[in-house]
Amino acid sequence: MNTTRETREIVVIGDVHGSAAKLEALLRAAGLVDEEMRWRKEGACLVQTGDLIDRGPEPFRVLDIMRKLVEEAPEAGGEVHSLLGNHEFMALASARGDELMLATWFSENNGGWVTYEIWRRERGGDLEGFLAEFSDAGGYGSWLRERPVMVRVGDFVFSHAGLDRAFPSVDGVNEEFWERFERGDFYHPLLRRGPLWVRDLTSDEVEEALGALGASRMVVGHTPHPGITAACGGRLIYVDVGMAWTRYCEALHIIGDEGYVFDDRGRRRRLF
Repeated sequence: MNTTRETREIVVIGDVHGSAAKLEALLRAAGLVDEEMRWRKEGACLVQTGDLIDRGPEPFRVLDIMRKLVEEAPEAGGEVHSLLGNHEFMALASARGDELMLATWFSENNGGWVTYEIWRRERGGDLEGFLAEFSDAGGYGSWLRERPVMVRVGDFVFSHAGLDRAFPSVDGVNEEFWERFERGDFYHPLLRRGPLWVRDLTSDEVEEALGALGASRMVVGHTPHPGITAACGGRLIYVDVGMAWTRYCEALHIIGDEGYVFDDRGRRRRLF
């Protein structure tokens, strides 16, 4: 997905993992929403890099917030891109009946079982009903199936985990990803590694990927850091700060070609 209209202000929020209070605090600190969580900033763009669910206490509230903003921001002159993360991917593939993916998602490390237990406590029902919500026809699944894997806004490319090789176009990656998903090809490298899973990107990989797309910087989540961090000579920006299990609560504010980090307390620092 490429954004064609002029966007002068971009706010980027990394992995939320059910931390609804921190998400709301950052949205308000950026001036994107009012006290009722209604979009208010004309001309601004929000990019959320995926992993809305698992680990944290309010995954469904987080999903509801992002779904609402995606729908209402354009009506108020804004733009919201909520990207697919590997945790949403595991939920969708599990709902398609892939038992290995369900076991992976429900592992202690990935925390899908936390989301399931919250579902049982808040809404009742069994595992079948829970997975139905993430199915193609489910309330959350149908919305997640519309999420892009990558998006480009201006000279910046955003994905959940990053790009470790050259791709010819952002739209091409999104199309191939969902075509393979539809066929159940969940373990193809594009789906099981690629933009949702890759870690430890090298400068050479970043340069190759950005060069193929003609972009200036890559902004990703997935790999947590103690604060938003620039790497690879400033061409790679990590925005996952481990919101669900650390004290960090930060987002990236891009104005033109300058980038600033801000937190929920109003503190601000220049990143690039």
